[in-house]
Amino acid sequence: MLYVREKKTVVDGYMEVDIFARDTAQDAPQKKGTRSKRVRETAPAQGNLNDKNARRYLTQLANGNFGENDLFVTLTYTDEYLPKTVDEAEKHVTKFLRRVKDKRKKLGLDPLKYILVTEYNEDEDGHLTTRIHHHLLMNGMDRDTLEGLWRERMLVNGKTGMHKLGLVSTKRIDPDFDKLRNGVEGLAMYMIKNPKGKKRWSSSRNLKRPVSRNNDHKYSRKRLRENAFDPAAGFIFFEKQYSGWKITAPIEYEKNPVTGEWSALLRLWRRKDAA
Repeated sequence: MLYVREKKTVVDGYMEVDIFARDTAQDAPQKKGTRSKRVRETAPAQGNLNDKNARRYLTQLANGNFGENDLFVTLTYTDEYLPKTVDEAEKHVTKFLRRVKDKRKKLGLDPLKYILVTEYNEDEDGHLTTRIHHHLLMNGMDRDTLEGLWRERMLVNGKTGMHKLGLVSTKRIDPDFDKLRNGVEGLAMYMIKNPKGKKRWSSSRNLKRPVSRNNDHKYSRKRLRENAFDPAAGFIFFEKQYSGWKITAPIEYEKNPVTGEWSALLRLWRRKDAA
């Protein structure tokens, strides 16, 4: 017997709602009038961003933790300091993050929050075949100060000194035109582009994490099917179901080719007047 599950995943002011059919033979529904407990979503392996669910988790994390005046940062290397291995590159970026943490503390800024994606390709022997680089989403600070921290103390030509590792590109995040979405989602998608490339990711421990909750009695299969056939009416219907939230992207409907059942994915932002 089939029923429809609503799964709400919330990260601060951002929410995704999955609505899909389930079979009682696979997963018994909750009792009517009850909802499941809130559950923290499992973070994907840090070595895998090619999986669809992993990319979605990172986007949720970005949307719920970063916004106006935060920074999107790209760190690159000159030929002289280009790492030969991924581990070598990660040592460089770890030292950089430590310097950023220390600088923020000295300046009286909030503790560093970040999502880091390291992008690369390597051969069977582990040798890099493309120029490795790093993307960061992080909370805001002075851009010139930040860019000056992408350097290390090294011994070069018999002299020890601070040497710049490469170019730094920083972009201050602007909210999208509708003032509801926070301008982060497109940057997060850019960070996880190129599915053929390899990526490692990590994040600071102080980020708010996606939390989900299920409701198995809110929608019917008939209602879901009707909304899929009439998306405009479906949009109006669903917006009424989530008071204080605004749907800010087209609702994604998908029909299961085996069962013929419909599913829907909604992306919503908390309304400013409801915060």
